[in-house]
Amino acid sequence: WGLHDMAGNVYEWVWDWYVAPATGAATDPTGPSSGMFRVNRGGSFRDHASLARAARRNEWPPEMREGPTLGFRLARTAP
Repeated sequence: WGLHDMAGNVYEWVWDWYVAPATGAATDPTGPSSGMFRVNRGGSFRDHASLARAARRNEWPPEMREGPTLGFRLARTAP
């Protein structure tokens, strides 16, 4: 992927709405257009090492967008 040091620093807040379990294409999924929770990915320095994975996926309320264990994940559609 060309990404380095992605796991275990902070959770990554992403724009996607949460749906469980994740449905649709595994590559570049679009997800639902609305929902109650946003997705956060990864783990933070406060988690056990087994939870610090870039693929880890959780739900958080949309208003929860800042804090010492939260960053954000930048992504764009490939040309």
